[in-house]
Amino acid sequence: MVSHQLYLSEYLNMWAKMTMLLKEFLLDPLLKASHSGHQGQQNRFDQREMLGDL
Repeated sequence: MVSHQLYLSEYLNMWAKMTMLLKEFLLDPLLKASHSGHQGQQNRFDQREMLGDL
């Protein structure tokens, strides 16, 4: 029973990571493309993000 629960939680963890990756690589570029009209705004936002990561 415990091993089954462990397997299930690992499986759900894997799916959570997969959906995060899909969101990052598929949805975010689409959202940025749809907001291409606000290019200047988007560039400033990206620079703030990069500085925050340092």
